[in-house]
Amino acid sequence: MANQSVITIVGTACQPKDETRFNQWYNQVHIPMLLKYKGLLGAARYQITDPSQAQPKYIALYRYAGLKEAEGMNKSLEFQAAIKEMQESWGDGIEIKYASNYGVIKEWPPRKGAISSRPVINVVSTRCAPPDDVGFNRWYNETHIPLIMKSDKVLSVTRYKPLGPDPGPAYLAIYQFGSLKDFEEFGNSPEMAAVGQEMRQSWGQKFHVVFRVQYELIKQW
Repeated sequence: MANQSVITIVGTACQPKDETRFNQWYNQVHIPMLLKYKGLLGAARYQITDPSQAQPKYIALYRYAGLKEAEGMNKSLEFQAAIKEMQESWGDGIEIKYASNYGVIKEWPPRKGAISSRPVINVVSTRCAPPDDVGFNRWYNETHIPLIMKSDKVLSVTRYKPLGPDPGPAYLAIYQFGSLKDFEEFGNSPEMAAVGQEMRQSWGQKFHVVFRVQYELIKQW
């Protein structure tokens, strides 16, 4: 079986008065320390576009080749050194909202020539009843996302499933847009209207959107 790519998503928050120092520290100290771990392939940080939403203001996505590498991070000397430094620098000044591992279900790679300096991601968490699981995933992969990808505003999509003993919501989809304006225009587009109509006809109320939230890229490594 091929190795399954894995991401760890970490949601964080800090006091408003500490925001500038927090972001400088996270970008210049914390992630560079974590990147010393050889199993970590890359990282990206994002800031929420609408602070009124009940989701962490900041998220960091860490990318690994597989679950072995992701689980090995917490046991590594590099991680222990980074956590020690964080505690010395911040004490209780940082709130970690969650830290969850997700395995890739399927990727729809970036469109040819799709380049953006400040992309926005739409993170959608869904859950369905266990008896509907197989049909739900087949529909999501074969019907729902192909319909969404008909819009040139959507640059790429990746679907994930939770991993580990304390998984988060059943499924996660991350849609990438070139900008917040592109995301908003997509939401009002004929393509999105068609997506919504097909979804209601196929599923009605048989699955639940746990949350839907947008983040703008801060920095990518």
